[in-house]
This record gives sequence, C-alpha cells and structure tokens, in this order.
Amino acid sequence: MRDIAELKLFFSEAGDPSNIVHLAREQIKQHEQRIAIYQEMQHRFADQPEVASRMVSLQLGLEMEHAA
Repeated sequence: MRDIAELKLFFSEAGDPSNIVHLAREQIKQHEQRIAIYQEMQHRFADQPEVASRMVSLQLGLEMEHAA
C-alpha cells in the first residue's frame, strides 16, 4: 500500500516539526471520512446479490482504512 502521508511522517525529521501533528490529524480525518463512505456503501448494497462479488473489494478497502 502506498501512502504519501505515511512517507512524509516517516521522513518528518527532514521537514518542519510543527507540520507533523497537522499532517497526522489530516490523515486521520481523511481515513475516517473514507471509512464512513465505505460503511454507508456496505449498508446500501448489502442486500443486492448482483453486487455481492464487489463487496469483497469494498470490505478489503474498509479493512485497509481501519489499518491506516
């Protein structure tokens, strides 16, 4: 998984230390927003058998967002 923000945090000593907290908070906010979107999609499409195979990818995306 490639994540530019994680790379920026990893190499944060090369930048302005005051930006680290801001960057981390922004990343948390973005991941939480994606989690909410994915959960809403799960709820909306859970009972539709024609998209059941796509729900696997959606679940993977949700798990990746939680891990991030």
